[in-house]
Amino acid sequence: MESRFATTLLILPLILLSVACGRARSTPTSECIPPPVVWEFPVGATAVPDAIPREILPAGGWQIEANLPTSGIINSLVTRPSNELWIGTPYEVLRYHTDTHEWDEYTTIDGIQAVPRELCLASDGILWGMDIAAGGSDNLPWWSRYNEITDQFEFVGDNAGILHGPASTQSPTCDEDKDGLLWIILQDRSANNQTALYSFDPTTLQSTQHLIASMNSYFSDLAIAPDGMLWIADTSSQQLVVYNPASDEAHPYLGDLWTNDDLSSEGYRGLDNLFFDHQGRLWVQDRGWLDFTTPDQPVWHKIIRSPVFISDFVRLDNQHGWVRPFSTYQSSNGLFWFGSTAGMVRLDPENGEWCLFTTGSSPIAEDEEHNLWIALAGRLYGYPLEP
Repeated sequence: MESRFATTLLILPLILLSVACGRARSTPTSECIPPPVVWEFPVGATAVPDAIPREILPAGGWQIEANLPTSGIINSLVTRPSNELWIGTPYEVLRYHTDTHEWDEYTTIDGIQAVPRELCLASDGILWGMDIAAGGSDNLPWWSRYNEITDQFEFVGDNAGILHGPASTQSPTCDEDKDGLLWIILQDRSANNQTALYSFDPTTLQSTQHLIASMNSYFSDLAIAPDGMLWIADTSSQQLVVYNPASDEAHPYLGDLWTNDDLSSEGYRGLDNLFFDHQGRLWVQDRGWLDFTTPDQPVWHKIIRSPVFISDFVRLDNQHGWVRPFSTYQSSNGLFWFGSTAGMVRLDPENGEWCLFTTGSSPIAEDEEHNLWIALAGRLYGYPLEP
């Protein structure tokens, strides 16, 4: 008992110190940051102790590669062969050459002052732009792509005429299936702002609308399974929807009681962020994953929540709220990387170790030389993975 008490006395000052970091940006002495854990705070107060969120930059193996030419929101980050790193922002697209350390900036599409809202890299190496972030109008095509010869982005017309202009209030992401089709979820303004599932064929330049959410549903994310089935997160009804492109049929995933209980709990936080890992398991935020080793009876693995997702970047009356990650990525060495309002988190699935390594947030990507890249706080960071 005495040894436990002594350990508590040693840990408590460290915890209190971690909560009182203030606004000044700092770098932790170790790679992992202690979560802002406190044992009580006055709910509903006009101010709470240490209400200013921490701003801690990456440390450990993360190294500053370069200063960004611009500051602000980073919408997307993708790597291409030949040492290219592409970064999408609301006002320009940046390309960084990791071999020469030079930047290129793109602020137009076909000479028009506009930039794609998001970037999507296809398996054939073509860099696609989605939506229009700045300067767009309803008469402009929704798709664009980078032209290697002209070194410019160019509009790509949709032969079906379905997508044009800024078509969504939500930030689009794309998933590519084994046939090369690009799949996206958009909020369709022509259908009472309901969300819908679309595909785009880069060969025929044909867009197709496949599935419109019901009035009581809201599609928030999708992931493509190894067998080609599309899994969709319905954040309003708190359920998973399975869509079969071959039959053009969809049905809710019924699962077992454990799965349904986990997905429907904390409904106010929303159901989002689906991800298939290298083993073909479907991850749902940090709630757990579906194991399809037995395809007819997938097994739900529930994750015990980690305090690394306790955020101090929320309202004053709920400063230390428990948040869900909004993005998931798996690097080639099997580690998982999560983005959240609490910061960026690494998970080692072999031993279940969670590590909050920055309070900032960024998309993350791995290049062909197995370096990880993130962009935050006006800097570009690199992280070499061990072979």
